[in-house]
Amino acid sequence: MNSIILAALLTLNPGYNNPGVAGEVVAIEAATTNATATVAIKSVNTLTTYTNTTAQVVTFEAAWRVAYTNFDGNAAITTNVVGYLDWDAFKTNGVSKIIGDPARFDLPTTNTVVTGKAISGFYAATNDIGSVTTSAHFGQAAITNKVLLGGGILVTGAAEGDIINLLIK
Repeated sequence: MNSIILAALLTLNPGYNNPGVAGEVVAIEAATTNATATVAIKSVNTLTTYTNTTAQVVTFEAAWRVAYTNFDGNAAITTNVVGYLDWDAFKTNGVSKIIGDPARFDLPTTNTVVTGKAISGFYAATNDIGSVTTSAHFGQAAITNKVLLGGGILVTGAAEGDIINLLIK
């Protein structure tokens, strides 16, 4: 069975090109206004990085304000006994050290929570596809195992008016 190989010739300008083509690059050809030049081809993809967006959320938890004594005539006040009041923690030999009634209040607590993602930056990732060196204004180079996936293509080393061709299958 014979297989058919389709090829496309893509002409590029110096600098950034966005032809939107995909396929295996098999050759580069360059005709340059300078007698000698080294023209490099790179695939370019834009990468986006993200960061978390956050918000400050205030919640309220039950807390108790407790006055207690150490039985030596000195009284102290403790707060932020969150969620429950451990009565046994304020007893010595079975006798409560609490003075008066404990006061319940809502203790505000601020937490940072992730609310989503936001773009933090863009980066260009480049991969070498190949290069060609011209002599007497012309050069060709075979390329193996290099694939374009539809992103941008960067041409360096070429001048305005140069003709850069890629053969893609």
